[in-house]
Amino acid sequence: MKLHSILSGFLLLGLLLLETPLLAVTGHSSLLPEQHYYDVTFYNISLNINMTQKFVQGEVWVSGTILHDGTQHIVLNLYQNMSVDSVRYLNTTLPFTHQNDVLDATLPQALNQGDTFTLGIFYSGYPEQAGTPGYGLIFSGYNGQQLVYSYNWPYFASTFIPCKDHPSDKADSVQLRITVPGGYQVACNGVLESTQTLPGNKQQFLWVHHYPIVPYNISINIYPFTVSTGQYSSATSGNIFLQYFLFPPHATAILNTLQTKVPRILQAYESRYGAFPFVQDKYGLCEATFGGGMEHQTLLTMGQSSFFSDILVHESAHEYFGNLISLADWGHIWLNEGFATYNEAAYHEYWDGEAVYLNMIRQFMSGSGEGKIFVDDPSNPNNIIPYNLVYLKAAVVVHMLRFVMGDTLFWQMLYDYVNSSPYRFGNVDTESFCQFCEGYYGSDLDWFFDQWIYGDGRMAGEYYYFPNTAGDSLTVLIRSVLSSSASSTIHAMPLPLQWQTSSASGEDTVWVDSLPRMYHLSISDTHNLQLLIDPRDRVLKGNFQYLNHPELQEVYLANDSIYIRWEPFFNVTNYLVRIERLDSTGNSIPVQNATVSGFTYRFHPPERGIYQVAVAAQLENQVTAFSPVMQVKYTPFPMDQGILIIDETRNGNGSNMLNPTDQEVDAFYDSLLLGIPHQQFDVIQQGQGPDVFTLADYSVVIWHHDVDYSSVAYQSEPDLQAYLNAGGKLILSGMKFLQKFSTDFRQNYLGITGVHPNAAPDFEAAVSPLTFPGLPVDTSKITISFYHNHLANVAVVDTSPTASTIYRYVSATQNPLFHEKPCGVAYSPLQDTTGFSVISLGLPLFFVEMDSARQFMSRALEYLGTPLDISPAPIRTPEAFQLLHCYPNPFNPELQVEFTLSRRSRVVVRIFNVLGQRVRELLNRSLPAGRHKIHWEGKNDAGIALPSGVYFLRMRAEGRSRTVKVVLQR
Repeated sequence: MKLHSILSGFLLLGLLLLETPLLAVTGHSSLLPEQHYYDVTFYNISLNINMTQKFVQGEVWVSGTILHDGTQHIVLNLYQNMSVDSVRYLNTTLPFTHQNDVLDATLPQALNQGDTFTLGIFYSGYPEQAGTPGYGLIFSGYNGQQLVYSYNWPYFASTFIPCKDHPSDKADSVQLRITVPGGYQVACNGVLESTQTLPGNKQQFLWVHHYPIVPYNISINIYPFTVSTGQYSSATSGNIFLQYFLFPPHATAILNTLQTKVPRILQAYESRYGAFPFVQDKYGLCEATFGGGMEHQTLLTMGQSSFFSDILVHESAHEYFGNLISLADWGHIWLNEGFATYNEAAYHEYWDGEAVYLNMIRQFMSGSGEGKIFVDDPSNPNNIIPYNLVYLKAAVVVHMLRFVMGDTLFWQMLYDYVNSSPYRFGNVDTESFCQFCEGYYGSDLDWFFDQWIYGDGRMAGEYYYFPNTAGDSLTVLIRSVLSSSASSTIHAMPLPLQWQTSSASGEDTVWVDSLPRMYHLSISDTHNLQLLIDPRDRVLKGNFQYLNHPELQEVYLANDSIYIRWEPFFNVTNYLVRIERLDSTGNSIPVQNATVSGFTYRFHPPERGIYQVAVAAQLENQVTAFSPVMQVKYTPFPMDQGILIIDETRNGNGSNMLNPTDQEVDAFYDSLLLGIPHQQFDVIQQGQGPDVFTLADYSVVIWHHDVDYSSVAYQSEPDLQAYLNAGGKLILSGMKFLQKFSTDFRQNYLGITGVHPNAAPDFEAAVSPLTFPGLPVDTSKITISFYHNHLANVAVVDTSPTASTIYRYVSATQNPLFHEKPCGVAYSPLQDTTGFSVISLGLPLFFVEMDSARQFMSRALEYLGTPLDISPAPIRTPEAFQLLHCYPNPFNPELQVEFTLSRRSRVVVRIFNVLGQRVRELLNRSLPAGRHKIHWEGKNDAGIALPSGVYFLRMRAEGRSRTVKVVLQR
């Protein structure tokens, strides 16, 4: 097929977007079980076509041979829009069912293997067009005249013809008796046997096709065509009848082209593949209104422009590849389209030479896709014809097969494949074709087809080369790699290597696969040497990268040493490791050069500082370039200075809860650690996070981020890693915080595989499934009214299997995405089963009630194995409960209520109307001593706005109550 063949000049993209429909109807992509029980031998199709009403009255006789004993059902494909009047067999009307586009006729008695049958199906209806703009029997028009044509690919012949609509069953022959209004021509497959004038100004055309044919290739075309006939005389095929059906306005121009082009096509293909396959019938062409072309057997169909392009070359190749030898199943479509596309290049090689052939192959390569060619799921027609795979990439596969087999064996194999193989006038799949090729190649070819038909990607690689000291040979190291992160196939192929020097050039072919391989190539002179990988494009290649140094994987600090690891450089085992230290001015001071056998090295630095490392490979007498350096900061880890508090809170002006002052936040954390040695490190003042030199002195690091903006903690990941690897302890707490770390750091050092922040103000508290205290929100700090005493931007997390959940999110609305999901995690990145190193909270401690936060800190330090005595902070408490303010009063839209408690107490705040009816409960929970603030937005418990009027606010706490009159004004 069809619409997607290569156009002259390869200006395809825009045309393909117009030509390739999105097929909305899926047909019968595979045989039904009962259809395996018989083989169709003949279709006798009679259709009376009402072109004005777009109506078909049909009588189709299907003959076949039984393949399975006890067969009593003949199952055909026929779309539901066609109404079946009767099914007949041996002058008997058969019972049948017609549902789900399947016609199931029950024979009078079961038939056995070898028996024959003929069924007659009498039906009528309005043919349904499958897909968009339409496949099947298409009623259209051109230049003021009605036009009807069939376009049945891939399995839409059954939209108007009862048939076994699958490419695996080819009828031995077909007869088409088509009745149309007078004045029209009918063009079909095969030979026109007769034309008969019927009453009512009708004409009947009888076409007979004498060769095996699949249903999708049955072609019916109705229009007042200009019909032209001729003959091509060939020493190979004899006389080939030529017949062209063209739209009158285009006929002269197209015929002038065909007179030259068709003989050239037939001659080129006969020279490679022997006689034209359907010489008893014709080589036919029919003009249509769709773009591109379609390989209808003996009647190639295409739009006007395609006659002047390589689409004509492409569709003509299908007479050999697709029509003569057909598919066993749609998954193997590349055997049709890949060969037809390849033969466009082969045609030009025959007439224009190798340079033109190679230029076309390179364009095929350029357009080839990265996916696999085999179609796993042909149930959707769009899956069958990805142009960049089953056309372009498949054509390149044929080109590569030619390279692997060699020209002589390749062309002999294809000649025999067409002329004497068991697949001639039959069906083939990839496995059968592979076995056929192996008979000529002399050994297994599964390795080739497995990677190029069932695998994906292109062949990509890495290589390195150097001349030996005598200058008379070249050592090449080369291996194959994945062509992209999306690819899963590492290819193995013979690969040409070409070298050029000042005085000589040469080529050798080497085997390249995933194993690092070394080759020694004899070269008389290596002066000004250049090595080229497959310069004549025998193989579909991705990137082949020249590597001249090993790649460092990681350099990190752990256990008071620097650890160095690199990727193996091909099959080299000996390496040079260079270690330097940067002085205070940034100059490099050599520290050590080590010769290492293997791919890792451990180094104990003599002093604190910034070290940089590079590695080179050593092979024979050759040393590669050194890799780019990696830096690592080395320091001993005394961890004897207590706790370091890292404050990432941007210094605000205290205007609202999300803009606290630096002093306010510092005071909170100082209060949490009252009595414990600690230092504050202000990220905003310093302009960056702490480095490992700073972290190394502290036994515990607490990093908090309590405001609504992005954290920069991820910039200190290498320093935090080194600190944790050395046995440091870390507590993280923040808003929009954990998600800013890299995925690798979160997973490997925090035990967190995913972070999901809740932007809505929904967080009420965190509860612990272990022995940690609950963490309720300090509502006095929630000063934004629409937060409704809850907190936004708190995150829940997904934990790794070895992490321990210490807190779960309490959602005010019980949102299932967050409620009771983990929001606090303890983890040991060193996989220490005796304790934990890191505690991560998806919430900012600053917004937690002080007593609870203090209890958390004490428990967290204990959990991390560093119990420290946290003294209770002195709290200035009022002597008794006081209701301080209700303002503004009157209010609209919101009333602020402030009060103080002398001790922890349950506080109940309710609103009543003038009738004494309770309309809202604002608060009913235990609160700590101190100052608190709540608000009322003038709504009842159902969230409905109350009308203007007088209301009473009643508060009860510490055994006392207060009532205040408030006025709501709308």
